[in-house]
Amino acid sequence: MHALPKGKVCCGHPALNQKKALAWRRQKVDFTANTYLSREETIQPTMQPTHVIAATAASELAKTTAVSQQMRLTASNARAVAARAGEQGKSFKAITPFVDELAAISVSRVAEVVAWAREFSQLASRYQQVLGANNAYQKAELLLAGKRSKQLQLAQEQAAKALFESKQAQEKKLAQMVEALEALQRQLRSGNVIATLSFVEAALMPLEQRGDLNSVGEMIVASVAQIRQHNTTALKLLRSMQGNL
Repeated sequence: MHALPKGKVCCGHPALNQKKALAWRRQKVDFTANTYLSREETIQPTMQPTHVIAATAASELAKTTAVSQQMRLTASNARAVAARAGEQGKSFKAITPFVDELAAISVSRVAEVVAWAREFSQLASRYQQVLGANNAYQKAELLLAGKRSKQLQLAQEQAAKALFESKQAQEKKLAQMVEALEALQRQLRSGNVIATLSFVEAALMPLEQRGDLNSVGEMIVASVAQIRQHNTTALKLLRSMQGNL
């Protein structure tokens, strides 16, 4: 027999005392269960669907395309200004191809990852379909109390295999995107070097061209900072899915 809580006195009709004791135990169990559920809801954060996270990352990256194209345009204008300076402008003109290259790398890398993000979203949708089929077969097995037909067993094995392969495909594509954006982060560091060289060379130019060419260095610094910011945000989103697929 379960003991009553401290301070409870067993008196009066035995049936009444038993009823009170049972009510008290139920109240204790309900409180424990509710406390446990409350803790679980707090500990486990709700995560957005993976295809939504991938689409958000792609949208963030798409913002860098206009920035990179503006960088290219500025480099083209700088070449024209340096050409007008004649011999003095040759050293500055030699820097502009590096600006073009950095902008081209950014545009190319971003376009690549955005395309992969679309592929990832398709893989995520496919995974949910396969997961639904796999769950349905598992429920059928429970209903049949383990008495599966060979046909059902084969279908369940195929669904489990497809589920595993689908998850592997998602993980591979996700790793591919993360690796590409990490490479872009490293390549963006060269932007600071290019900007520094631009400021140095601009200081050696005739006074009338100096202001225009200084603005090239400022543009490079600002553009690289914007691209890095969007890239960092996209990377955080993609990394949040790693280990959670």
